Amino acid sequence: MTHLLEIRERLIRFYQNHARIVNAVFRFLLSFLTFFSINQLIGYNPALNSWYVVLAFSVVNTVLPISVLLFLAAAYIVFHVYYVSVSLALVTLLVLLTAYLVYLRFLPEHGYVILAVPIMYGLRLPYLMPILLGLIGAPVAVIPMSCGVICYYALKCITTVIGTATEDSMVLFNQTFQMIFTNQEMYLTIAVFAIVMVVVNMICSQEFHYVYETAIVVGVIVNILLFLAVSFPFNIEVHVLP
Repeated sequence: MTHLLEIRERLIRFYQNHARIVNAVFRFLLSFLTFFSINQLIGYNPALNSWYVVLAFSVVNTVLPISVLLFLAAAYIVFHVYYVSVSLALVTLLVLLTAYLVYLRFLPEHGYVILAVPIMYGLRLPYLMPILLGLIGAPVAVIPMSCGVICYYALKCITTVIGTATEDSMVLFNQTFQMIFTNQEMYLTIAVFAIVMVVVNMICSQEFHYVYETAIVVGVIVNILLFLAVSFPFNIEVHVLP
C-alpha cells in the first residue's frame, strides 16, 4: 500500500513538472488510437483509411481540447459510413450527436472516457474499463462510460447491417435504429459496468491496507459474476476474457 502511494506521489510530481509535454503526448496517443480504431472497425472510405490521415489528425489534436477530438472522431465515423450508405450515416449522426450533447451538458471534462471505451473494445479489454474508472474516477463517470458503450454497440450494429444490406432506404434506417436501441446486451453491459465501477470506487474511498488491490480483485469478481448471471436468463453470449 505504502509503495503504491509513493508511486502515485512521484507520478503526480512528474506530471506537475512536465504537464504540457505529458498532456500533448496523451492527446497524441489518444487521437492515434481513436482514429486507428475507427479505421479498423469501419474503414470504408479509402480516402480516410490511411496512416497519413491518422497521423495528421493525431498531430493536430495535440494542441486541441478533448471536445474537439470528440467532434472530429464523430465526423470521421459519419464520413466513413456515408461512403457506403446515406441512411446509415444519418443513424450514425443521430447517435453520435446525442452522445456528444450529453457529454457537453454533463461532463465536458470526461470526454476521454467516451473515446476510451471503444478503444478498449478494440483491444479486447473492455471489462477493465469500469475497474480503471472506479480506481481513478468519480461515480459520475458512469455517464460518459455509458455513452461510450452505446457508441460502440451502435457502430457494431451498423457494421452488421452494412454487411447484409442490399439497398439503401429509410426502411434500413428504421431497422438499424431499432436494432441499436433494442439491444439487450448493450443495456446489460451498461448496468454491469455501472455496478462494477461504483463498487470499486466505494472500496477505494475506504482506508485500510491493500485497499486498491482489494478493489481490483473485488471488481474483477463482481464483473465476472454479474456477466455470468445475466448471460443465462437473457441468452446472451458474453466474453468476459479476450
